[in-house]
Amino acid sequence: MDEQRYSVRPFTFDDFEEYTVMHNRITPHHPIAVDVFRREWESLEHSSEPPFRLAVVERSNGAMVGSAGLLRNPREDDASRPWIFGEVDRAHNRRGIGAYLYERVRVEALRRGAGGVRCHCRLEVPSDFAFLERRGFVERRRSWLSELEVAHARTEGAAEAEQRLLASGIEFTTLALEGADSEKVQRRLFDLDTAASADVPRIGSYTPISFDEFRQVELTGSGFRPESWMIAKSGAEYIGLSYGWHNELAPTLLEQSLTATRREYRGRGIAQVLKVRLIEFARTHGYERIITSNDSLNLPMWRLNERLGFRKTSVRIQAECVFPPTA
Repeated sequence: MDEQRYSVRPFTFDDFEEYTVMHNRITPHHPIAVDVFRREWESLEHSSEPPFRLAVVERSNGAMVGSAGLLRNPREDDASRPWIFGEVDRAHNRRGIGAYLYERVRVEALRRGAGGVRCHCRLEVPSDFAFLERRGFVERRRSWLSELEVAHARTEGAAEAEQRLLASGIEFTTLALEGADSEKVQRRLFDLDTAASADVPRIGSYTPISFDEFRQVELTGSGFRPESWMIAKSGAEYIGLSYGWHNELAPTLLEQSLTATRREYRGRGIAQVLKVRLIEFARTHGYERIITSNDSLNLPMWRLNERLGFRKTSVRIQAECVFPPTA
């Protein structure tokens, strides 16, 4: 990196506005609102070590051209294999910025006692994975982003499945109807999230999050819409969930997050009904597209999404680098 042209400094909370603009310029197909990144930062503050994040700026005008750091995954909080991230504005590629940032992050990870690091990169940008391979990363698994055109959703059979489930005593509702501000309701959701998240495929081991973290991460922010949280319940117990996030930067786009069913209720069509209910919500509220992600190991969920009309739009590689013992 040309240190006559660029300088590096700690990333601060005030940098998120500019960082969001840069990030959305790099990945315009999926813009992210600034408060999403701010919540991520607040999540980092729950870890035993303080956040570590750097910004690279042009000396001439102070404009941010790159950022990197250690990323805490609350549900996979393994200090021995932290997640890292790094982005460089495409207009400033091949100038050594990425290499400089990675080395700084690698050294910090080692200082914190990590035995390796993990990260994501997009398959459609081959140079990104090549950059990682040269630094000892190997592919561990893949996930993909898929998209549904709401007008072309295939929802056949869902009404019959819902009637069958209703007859068996299972009810369907929304977080808005249950009461989004009720702590009792929030704790029922948290219990379901904790039980279901343990079965989500991941590279490392599952780390349960606290109730306060759950509320902060899932039940706040500009994208939170209680009416888009579809819930299945048996008596007072929540047994299934599928919910969407509003994207203020793309108002006709609904981002579907976790779809989950308690283990003992799986195989009965509950997830299908919940996802179709979310599709109907999107249709009646002016959303044109729904996006969601799938892990390559979660084939049952992908088959359901495919039946509903989702199609793959991009692939992410999940890669890992194990540090040599003498590093």
